[in-house]
Parts: sequence; structure tokens; C-alpha cells
Amino acid sequence: MNERHFGMDWLRIGAFALLILYHSGMAFVPWDWHVKASHTVIFASVPMNALNAWRLGLLFVVSGYASRAILMRGSSSASRKRMWSKPIQMCHTPSRA
Repeated sequence: MNERHFGMDWLRIGAFALLILYHSGMAFVPWDWHVKASHTVIFASVPMNALNAWRLGLLFVVSGYASRAILMRGSSSASRKRMWSKPIQMCHTPSRA
């Protein structure tokens, strides 16, 4: 696990590019969204439905792989403790509203 997997880097880039295109296209589909265009594009719903089935699964696979690579790289208990302390610290930080 010491070598870099460039295929996973490109998969992550592609996944986030699809995520950006998906959310940009949500303004033009007939179903509900926060921001809507004045007219909808009916044929835009076909690729949007195709992306809808696996976009989150792809992001979870890519992020899970990256998390495992980070955990395996820093094998000391101090690095594991530091990684797990950040989310817990963020949950206990009072909001500044």
C-alpha cells in the first residue's frame, strides 16, 4: 500500500466532475430542486437519472479507499489517534453564530 494508485486519483477527479455536472444540471430537470431554470430540458433527465443510481456509491468507494490508504500509511497509534480526534473535536466545538 506504499505506492500511489493514479487510477484512483483519476477516478476521484472524474467522480467530483460528475458531481459538479449533476448539481449544475439539476436546475434544468423537471423534478424539484432549490434553484430552477425558467424552462426545463426534458432530455436532460435521461443522463441525470443514469447518474442518480450510482453517484453516491462511487463517492463512498473513492473516499473509503482514500481513508484506508491514509490509515495504512500512518501505522503509528499517534497518527490514528490524531485522525479520529479531528471529527470528534469538530462535534464538540461550539458554534460561532
